[in-house]
Amino acid sequence: MKQPLTLDQLRTIEERNLKYHDAMTLLREVKRLRAIVVTAARVMPRWGMADDETVEMVEGLSNILDAEPCVTEAEFDRLQAGRDEISQGRNARPRR
Repeated sequence: MKQPLTLDQLRTIEERNLKYHDAMTLLREVKRLRAIVVTAARVMPRWGMADDETVEMVEGLSNILDAEPCVTEAEFDRLQAGRDEISQGRNARPRR
């Protein structure tokens, strides 16, 4: 995996690509994902605590992550693979 880009590097890329809509869309997505990473980094040190604020933070982060397209797509793929496995198992059983 390559080294992550710093905020300064992202800003430089943005300045070079202001007129390119697709590039700006990708940079906005990177900004959004960076915000999620920052949130996760703030929650993780408190993970074992059970105070109301931490529970609220963890639930908020969980909701954010659950709504991420890559998470919902991975969950769909996992469920589909399970269905396929079950279906294949039924087809493999000898009939009576």
